[in-house]
Amino acid sequence: MMGVLLFLLASAAENTTFFEQHYPGLLAINLLAAAALLILVALMLRRLYRHHRRKRFGTRLMTRLVLLFSLMGVLPGTVIYIVSVQFVSRSIESWFDVHVETALDAGVKLGRDILENALSDLHAQAEQLSAELSMRPPAERLLILSRLQNTSKKLEASILTRNGRIIAASGLSGQHLLPSMPTPAMLRQAIETSRYLATEWRDDDPETPHANETTLKLRVIVPLSENSLTARKGEPLFLHLLQTVSPTLARDAEALRAAYSEYQVRSVSRSGLQKIYIVTLT
Repeated sequence: MMGVLLFLLASAAENTTFFEQHYPGLLAINLLAAAALLILVALMLRRLYRHHRRKRFGTRLMTRLVLLFSLMGVLPGTVIYIVSVQFVSRSIESWFDVHVETALDAGVKLGRDILENALSDLHAQAEQLSAELSMRPPAERLLILSRLQNTSKKLEASILTRNGRIIAASGLSGQHLLPSMPTPAMLRQAIETSRYLATEWRDDDPETPHANETTLKLRVIVPLSENSLTARKGEPLFLHLLQTVSPTLARDAEALRAAYSEYQVRSVSRSGLQKIYIVTLT
């Protein structure tokens, strides 16, 4: 039985999800096992006490043997138990070193700053392009967007109405017949705040070289300046830019994000892990 408990504990320590889902059950099983052993010892001592009162043959010898083996087991066991509890507690604490946590926080902040700077650069590019498009007639818009594609192969650019209807688009790959359209909520935010900026993690991108690889994209939506050239029967127009981040940077950012999330989950379950180890040891 104790071997089964140790196996379950080892499995739970390696699998955070399993530990979170079955922690109450594992703790209850350990407590029940400890209670069963205590009850068994109490029953055996009670039985020995009854035999001693009735002065059965061999009871005194049995009592001396019980005391002798108890001293031989309890005294060394107590020392080993105290040392083991300290070792388990300090070992688990060492898993969550302050330097490791600081390094992870710094890495996450650095990655966030890099993405925010890239998003800001894309927003500045969108504002500049929006000002240029507002000064050109509709016939030249597609030419300007195509010129933008020549400078960046990973950039999709499109001009949309407030309802999401495409006026002009450029930068589509052979796997895309239509640009990646923003949702109505995105367009609504662009109307209310005069811009929309976001980083998006996507797992279903056909341009992803590997099946399980996540793609990171930057999306910017800004309104075109209202004048006689950009207005279309009084309907405002929006410039929509969607840029794919370098796959290497996306993989590194995803790996860092996953490691940080797993570290936080394990850090939260640290006290529970200590309790269940100590209860199993007990």
